[in-house]
This record gives sequence, structure tokens and C-alpha cells, in this order.
Amino acid sequence: MRVYWILSSISLLISLGLFMVILGQQREMEMITMKNKELNWMSEKFYKKLQQEDDVKDLLQSVVTKGQTKLKDLEAEIANLGLEVETKKTDADACQAEMKTKKDEVDSIESDRSKTTDSLKAEADPWNKEIDSLKNQLKENPKICEYVAADKKAKELCNKKSATD
Repeated sequence: MRVYWILSSISLLISLGLFMVILGQQREMEMITMKNKELNWMSEKFYKKLQQEDDVKDLLQSVVTKGQTKLKDLEAEIANLGLEVETKKTDADACQAEMKTKKDEVDSIESDRSKTTDSLKAEADPWNKEIDSLKNQLKENPKICEYVAADKKAKELCNKKSATD
């Protein structure tokens, strides 16, 4: 009975030892499960953050690419506009030169016209004076009428002239 007692004690001790090992392993498994859940949660958190950063990176990369494309387009347009400005400047200079020549021609013609007008006016003034003096003479009784007292027809003409005025 002693053997049974020893065997039962040993089996009880082994059972208790195994029970303790199983309890320890269960606790260890619970801790590992908790740690695993925590690590999964952190992994998801970091994955989402990494995904957001990748999205931001892709967005920034597309913005940079579009910006570089726009920059090249604008540089080409600036070059074209520079050439166009030079062309317009050349055209404007040519137009200014042509305007100057036309202005000089107009000034020359205006000067000639002014001289011609002055010349005509200078010639017209004596003629106008002559016309005015002749009109005055027509208004007056002609002096010849004083000398034609004998002729009836001449006197009649001199009187008609006086009567019509």
C-alpha cells in the first residue's frame, strides 16, 4: 500500500505539475493572444498611415508632374510670345517710320497749300480792290454824261442809268 501511496503521490504531483504547466501555457497563450491583437491593431494602424502617405505621395507626384508639364508649356508659350512681341515691335517701328514719312509729306503738302493760298490771296486782293472801285464807278453817274448834253439818245441812256439806281 505504500507503493500505491507513493505511486498516487507521484501521480498526484505529476498531475499537479502538468496542471500548473497547462495553466501557465494557457496564461502564456492569453498573453500571446493579447499581444497578437495589439500588434494586429498597430499593424493596421501603421498600414493605414502608410497607405495615406502613399496616396499623398502619389498625389504630390502627379501635382509635380502636372506642374512640370505646365511649366514647359508656359516656357514654350513665353518663347512664342517673345517672338511675337519682337515681330510686333518691328511692325510698330515700321509703322512709326511710315507715319513719320506720311506726316512729313502732309506737312510739305500743307506748306505748299499755305503758300499757294497766300499767293492767290495776294493776287486776289488787288483784283478785289479793282472790282470794288469799278462797282463804285458804276454807282456814280458817269462823267461822260456831262459832256453829251446835245445828243438826245445819250442823255436818255444817262438818265436811265440814274433812274435804275
